[in-house]
Amino acid sequence: MPEPVDVPVFGAERAVRRWAATYRSDAVRFVWAENLDAAAEPTVCVALERFPEEWGPAAVRRLLDRFPLSAWVVACGAWANGGARTGSPWPVALRCVEAEAARRTLAAVRGGLSPGPLADDPPAPSPPSGVGPVRVVSPDRAFRDSAERLLGGTGATPWEAWDLDLWDDRRAAALTRSRLSAPGRVRVGLTSFEGRTRTPGLGTVVRKWDPPEVVWAAVQSLSVAPSASSD
Repeated sequence: MPEPVDVPVFGAERAVRRWAATYRSDAVRFVWAENLDAAAEPTVCVALERFPEEWGPAAVRRLLDRFPLSAWVVACGAWANGGARTGSPWPVALRCVEAEAARRTLAAVRGGLSPGPLADDPPAPSPPSGVGPVRVVSPDRAFRDSAERLLGGTGATPWEAWDLDLWDDRRAAALTRSRLSAPGRVRVGLTSFEGRTRTPGLGTVVRKWDPPEVVWAAVQSLSVAPSASSD
């Protein structure tokens, strides 16, 4: 059996060691980039992004300049679970959650399709005809804007998606006001926590890393007759 291919991983040494122990396989050996032969030009490189803006534009540019011919995968922590992400300084990298990053890296090493920008992936699915425009309620403006673009929807009754990760009394009051002003509107909760299936005032709760199709299916299942849902 051939030796595993060394794939450099950029990030804090402790985080890289954890990554290497978790995702090592017979084909790939993840190594801390500081221990890599400076003359090597890897097929693929990995950068660990444990929290938003861990890598600033200048740091990203230094990494890309170091290995300009390599494909880049950015393995995001739980904060980035989900399809909607904005504000990334990575112009030529695939950003995804850790398990998917490991899978895409392995595919590239084995000669499959190389990781590339998200724009190179298949086009995002379109909302079904029964799903109207979404209003995302979240204190995170970047998440709010990108989620609204991702979930989309036009030409039907509006619905709401509520970010539950930073729940507080003010948003609980806002939810109450929303329910009173538009009692028939469909409302879905978005969370990064496992096991939460229902919240008072919301029809259902989905995970932020669920694909858009799961969210749209929830909206359709909660939709009521047009005469009852008019605002």
